[in-house]
Amino acid sequence: TDNLLHRRRQLICISELADAGICTLLHLSAVMLADWSFWRDFLDAVPTVRYVAKEFQTGNKNRTEGRKAIDRLSGIQDQLKRSLHPVVIGAGQFVEELASRFAMFTLIDSNPFTKAWQRKEFDLSAGKQPWRSRRLPKGTPIDDLLRHNVEAYSEWIEQRLRAGRGSHT
Repeated sequence: TDNLLHRRRQLICISELADAGICTLLHLSAVMLADWSFWRDFLDAVPTVRYVAKEFQTGNKNRTEGRKAIDRLSGIQDQLKRSLHPVVIGAGQFVEELASRFAMFTLIDSNPFTKAWQRKEFDLSAGKQPWRSRRLPKGTPIDDLLRHNVEAYSEWIEQRLRAGRGSHT
């Protein structure tokens, strides 16, 4: 029942924001098949909605559950016979799967910031454990480390994106 209450609240708020001229984004809070069916029917009834959000930082962080969520979102896109543009939060591990299913998607990932705050630097040459500890003198701002992490992490995501699209086109 909590999901139903949250969904109702979200739809009311989105309606009020849209009426005020504010651009909104639907968050597809879906766990059960009935939830996914609701969102499919909703998106079918509102064909102007193309952008949808899905979060992958909690339950969908698990590889199996995350892939199920991508499968279901892709299935909705197929049933609607129109492109969706998912805004995926914390889905860096699923870039290849997303690239193979969606013409476009937006990834929001706090890893570069969180790791910089923890004084860790992204180093792709480190293999499967690309976050290395980086000592900084006490009081040193993390600005340069954050800039490096954002740039290096973005480059790595782009490489994987190209590989994902290339292997599934």
